Amino acid sequence: MVDPDAQRPVLTVFELAGGEYAEVARAAGEEPFAARVPFTVTIVPRDLVRLT
Repeated sequence: MVDPDAQRPVLTVFELAGGEYAEVARAAGEEPFAARVPFTVTIVPRDLVRLT
């Protein structure tokens, strides 16, 4: 889930465990989040809201 605040966007990561979703990570601004499942990808929240 992404909070698209232009000044400090935040990525909140949830995983399904025991039939419920639980927050497992949070990254903000230029801080990268590296996912491994279901595939390897690195996401930088600022890149999601950057205007070109």
